[in-house]
Amino acid sequence: MRDNDIGEPVNSHPWTVLARESLLDRTPWVSVWTERVQLANGVVIDEYFRLALRDWVAVFAVTEDGRVPLVRQYRHGIGADLLELPAGYVDDGELPLEAARRELREEVGCTAESVALLGDFSILPERSTMTMHLVLARGACVVDAQQLEETEAITVEWLTLDELAAAWRRGAITAAAHALAVARGLAEVGAL
Repeated sequence: MRDNDIGEPVNSHPWTVLARESLLDRTPWVSVWTERVQLANGVVIDEYFRLALRDWVAVFAVTEDGRVPLVRQYRHGIGADLLELPAGYVDDGELPLEAARRELREEVGCTAESVALLGDFSILPERSTMTMHLVLARGACVVDAQQLEETEAITVEWLTLDELAAAWRRGAITAAAHALAVARGLAEVGAL
């Protein structure tokens, strides 16, 4: 139940964990466990599956002339190339803004005059605490070649704000978290 202030919970009913069993631990990449939980109304769920996945950043970078770099890369989970914002994991001990600057430099070869957090978004909130930190990078400019890891094959595509808004509207950004991030970024810069 929520009050009139959108996003502010009025009644929270956390579940009670009665038992937990680890099924897979491949930290830092993925951990999976099952819990026996009791809901606030007394109902018990014997097997509720949970997983731990790393937090990550997505970078909505904008150049002075209003262009946004997107990256196209193969995603094995769905077996397709996707158009996404530059993104990557937040390393241990690293702040999201630091991770955003690092990922922008590695994947696009860019630096930015300023970076600001636009928001933290839950990914799979029903099963995981994984968070996408969305960062706006203003004054982006190419300063170097990409610095890709050996497992990355990334092509950079530069779109104007209007082109990006049109691509978003027609559904060309199909990864849900990136579609959300693009919409939020476009809204922040007044292009949506």
